Amino acid sequence: MGLKFCEKNSKETFKFNYKLPKKVSDFCSKNNIKFIHFSSEAVFIGNKKGKIYGEDDKGNPSTLYGISKFKADRYLIKRRNTLVVRLPLLYGPTNKNQIVSKLVSSIKNNKKIYVSTDVYSTPVYTPFVSSFIKNFVLVNNLHFRLYNQ
Repeated sequence: MGLKFCEKNSKETFKFNYKLPKKVSDFCSKNNIKFIHFSSEAVFIGNKKGKIYGEDDKGNPSTLYGISKFKADRYLIKRRNTLVVRLPLLYGPTNKNQIVSKLVSSIKNNKKIYVSTDVYSTPVYTPFVSSFIKNFVLVNNLHFRLYNQ
């Protein structure tokens, strides 16, 4: 879901970003299944210059997308069976249409690039996210079940 889509389609945004994770978490809780929910840095307004947001920082989203993700976070964080992972801007082999890949491609092709001066993020390489989640599960001896219907 892109930000433009979310702003124009509030019902779908809340259905996908809040109601669906809530229902999945409820199902997992009733069936003793662990649930990993991927959230977004969009839960913050993004004006904390020169510092990285931490898990104790209060959310203050400025977009409908961020508000829907933040609402899910507040619910899911209280669940014992749920791990919430807030992701920043992602880049990597499966994110070719994201801004980081487009910027790198433009630079490689000697094209002029234009970037925002008021948006701050710490892009993360998607294979690193995958590796982190796998290691977290292994180190914490978590047992996940795959639900297939």
